[in-house]
Amino acid sequence: MINLFERLSAWGWLTAAAVSLTVACPGHAIIISGGGGSAPLNNTAPLDDPGFDRVGSFETAGGNGSGVYLGDGWVLSANHVNARDIFTLNGNTYQRINGTSVRLDNPTGQGLTTKSDLVLARYEFVSGSAPTPQGMLTINTSTPAAGTPGVLIGTGQTQTSQTASTYYADTTTDPQSWTWDTAWFSDSDRSYDGFINTGARDKRWGETDVTAININGDVQFSQFLDFSSNSLDADQIGFVTLFEDELNSAMGAPADSGAGYFIKVNGEWVLAGLAHALFGFNNQPANTALPGNATFVSDLSVYADQINAIIPEPATALLLAAGVPLIGRRRRR
Repeated sequence: MINLFERLSAWGWLTAAAVSLTVACPGHAIIISGGGGSAPLNNTAPLDDPGFDRVGSFETAGGNGSGVYLGDGWVLSANHVNARDIFTLNGNTYQRINGTSVRLDNPTGQGLTTKSDLVLARYEFVSGSAPTPQGMLTINTSTPAAGTPGVLIGTGQTQTSQTASTYYADTTTDPQSWTWDTAWFSDSDRSYDGFINTGARDKRWGETDVTAININGDVQFSQFLDFSSNSLDADQIGFVTLFEDELNSAMGAPADSGAGYFIKVNGEWVLAGLAHALFGFNNQPANTALPGNATFVSDLSVYADQINAIIPEPATALLLAAGVPLIGRRRRR
C-alpha cells in the first residue's frame, strides 16, 4: 500500500515548516482559526451557504461521525464511522433503512482495495420538527485543482477556547524527536498559534483550500494526539487541505469523520468530498490544531457516477413507483 505521508514528501508538498508531519487518527470536527486572534464561532450558516443544513451527525453509542444529506433520504458518510443507524440533522432524528447501505468501489487497475472508505445509505424520518432539506445535492464531477478554495462543514469536538494559544517547538533535532512546550525554552526555534480541540460537539464551518491532489492508497496512521496507531480499513482517493493562521481557516479535529467539503463550480456550490483523516507535526501536543496541520478529503468526482447511479432523481423515483417506463433519462451532473 502507498503511505500518504511518503507520497506527499516525494511530491515536495511538505515544506521545511511541515517536514515532520505525520498522519493522525481518522475523525473530524471543525477547528476555526482567527488569524492569530480570537477565532469566530461559525456555528450558523454562512451568508453564501454551501449546504450547512445538510451536514448532520451520528451520535448513538459508539458513533461519533458526520454525514452529508444528499436528498431523498440518502446520506453519504465515511465507512470507518461506526454505529451509523441513527442520523441527526438539524435536531431531527432519522433511522437507517435496512438493506440500503452501499459501500462505494475504488477504480480498478490502480492496485487499490476494491472498496473505498465511503458509504451511502438511505434514512427515514423518525422525529423532530425541522424541515428536511429539499432537492438533491450536486456531486462534483472533476478533481479540483490545487489552490481551489472550499468550505468544510462538520459536527463534532470544537476548540475549548476561541483565543489561540502559543506552542513552542525545537525542530533542530531529528524530525521524530521534536520537543514542544507551551512556554518559550532556550532550544525552541519555532512557535505556532493554535487551539486545543477537546471542546463540546458543535456544528461549524470554515474555509480551506485544496493543497495537494490525486492522493491514492491506504492512509496510514501513526500514534498521535493520544490515539492508538491505526489506519482506514480501505484505500481512498482524495486530496489534502491545509490549516492556516488566517481568519476562518478550517481543519478537521478528532471525533467526526465525514464532514462535508464544498467548492464552487461555475458559480454553484457542489459537494467535493468528505473529511477522513488528519496530519499533525511529530510529537505535537495532544488534542491541538496548529497552522501547517492538514486534513485528508476524499475526491468525490472519482465516485460521482456510482452515487448518481444509486440515487434516482425524486421525479424518476415517483415514475418508477407508478410503473411508468423511462426513455432517454438524463443523468444529473
